[in-house]
Amino acid sequence: MKLQVIFLFLFALLIQVRPSLAQCSISEQIDIPDLSPVTANFIVEGSTNPDLDGTQGVCGIYLEFEHQQVGDLTIDLTSPSGQSITLIGPSGSFGNTSFTDWEVLFVPCGSAGSPDVGFSETWNNDQPWGILGEYSGSYHPYLGCLENFDQGSINGIWSLQILDNALFDLGVLRDATIFFCDDSGLDCNICEADPGEFESNEI
Repeated sequence: MKLQVIFLFLFALLIQVRPSLAQCSISEQIDIPDLSPVTANFIVEGSTNPDLDGTQGVCGIYLEFEHQQVGDLTIDLTSPSGQSITLIGPSGSFGNTSFTDWEVLFVPCGSAGSPDVGFSETWNNDQPWGILGEYSGSYHPYLGCLENFDQGSINGIWSLQILDNALFDLGVLRDATIFFCDDSGLDCNICEADPGEFESNEI
């Protein structure tokens, strides 16, 4: 808990220099196709404090993305031991979000979020995001908490699963970063994202 408090206190500073301090980051743009899941894998190795049932944990997850209809979008994160939470959700028809940018941080449920004005502390797609918006608050995940990652090792493959659940609205993930509470010895590599496959030759 003490490490989580320190992380959140310093996050405003870290985010300014995040590219040089990021622990596990995807900085290449990933297109989000309709009805076709995309998986981005983070390979974590070398942690000298790997055990999630000890003092180690996930202290933050940063996402930078845009989507013309955020209600189409779900984003899950799964740990090497198979534990999973939903960061972005639920799926539904919740309004147009064209030309809207999100640069948001997901924080532990035991810590106070700092959502954008007029929005819930817990992420929900069914909010008045609207068009031409710019959002940079901190939120609790839609389903689950960062504290749910409490079994196994951080070493291994962490998978970010992205799904656009409807047709005709485009999206892109520009950046994703996992911040571990203790980055001692940490080495992180990124596997190429799997864009999925179309089930039909006709579009």
